[in-house]
Amino acid sequence: MRAVTLPVFLAALALASGCIRESDAPPPPPAAVDAPPPPVERPSWIASAVVAAVSVASLTPEGTLAAARARLGDLRALGLTVLWLPGVEPPFAAPAAGDLAEAAGRDTDESLRAFVDAAHARGLHVLLDCPRPIDSTLAADSLAAMLRARVARFDVDGFRCANAEARGPEVWRPVIAAVRRGKPLLLLADGTAPWLREAGFDAVVGRDAYGALHAVWEGAPVDTLYAALMREGPEDMGGYLRIIADGGGEGDLFVTAAAARAATAVAATLPGFPLLSVGTEGSVLRLPAPGASPDGAAFFPSLLGLRRSSRALREGKLEPIAVEAEGVIAYARANGAERVVVVVNARGERRRVILPGGALGAAMQDVLTATPAADTLDLEPYGVRLFRGLSPRPPA
Repeated sequence: MRAVTLPVFLAALALASGCIRESDAPPPPPAAVDAPPPPVERPSWIASAVVAAVSVASLTPEGTLAAARARLGDLRALGLTVLWLPGVEPPFAAPAAGDLAEAAGRDTDESLRAFVDAAHARGLHVLLDCPRPIDSTLAADSLAAMLRARVARFDVDGFRCANAEARGPEVWRPVIAAVRRGKPLLLLADGTAPWLREAGFDAVVGRDAYGALHAVWEGAPVDTLYAALMREGPEDMGGYLRIIADGGGEGDLFVTAAAARAATAVAATLPGFPLLSVGTEGSVLRLPAPGASPDGAAFFPSLLGLRRSSRALREGKLEPIAVEAEGVIAYARANGAERVVVVVNARGERRRVILPGGALGAAMQDVLTATPAADTLDLEPYGVRLFRGLSPRPPA
């Protein structure tokens, strides 16, 4: 990050012989004005971020932020770290004076701030939508001021900006620099243009890989996914959102809960940020009634816990592993001594998989079952194996 210097130049006065009257003396130089603080670096928690789009309106019967606050513990227990609240757009209109019933059923600026404070207390971060419209009718300085005001008022941790490509990099660069003064923020762009990352967004939507993932689950060859990832750029795969938006129901692209869980395992272990949904009928993550066990109670905390804690998944390159079983995705990611091997059956039939020699590391266990890793695997329909251990030592 380049330092910004504002040198102050003092004019030198040449004094002629004789005295200068006080009234003729130049006025004193103005007091120095402090320069605004430089933009801060990216937040340290971004590397292990697991983002969920939380539908406040359908998360609870009341459909309010106040009611959703009571479910923050359940959201954290699933393994989430960042809650994006689509459709929550402050400032909120005040209820009619004296209408207590209306006031109890509506969100307010105060209930949003209380939600954010409660989320922070549980180690969760909160994102809001950028103000709308993000188009040519909203001046850059006005957009920056609106975003900074929301950070100051609600202490949110970032924004997701729809239609971000409607404004060019010459607009977003100063806006993002201004918004990031004073607090680390996560900024997500709903777009695919390469310049969005260059302008300062932390991640863009990996639509190509998203479509390829669905295609593989519908019967396309596994190489379809790898080809899409390579088109994103092998050195910059980490700057993408890996979306799993629907979770196994009539009309969903992943037509069963098992198929959705398997796809989520891929999205959560590829380079980039996993973006899941919670609260809607078709969500991958479905919160149960209070006190009940959630769907996938062990699967999601184990998977997302691995995503948060594994340096190999945060920083390691993608290493596809060739297997002969049709419809099976297999790859490794390694960083230093740690190695993670992911094997996922994208088909609704059983598959026998034989991993090639050297694919597994040392002392590897399945994160989901705590059983030792094996080269030969019998995968159930949409079966998932997540092996974690030590990288193999290079030959002497």
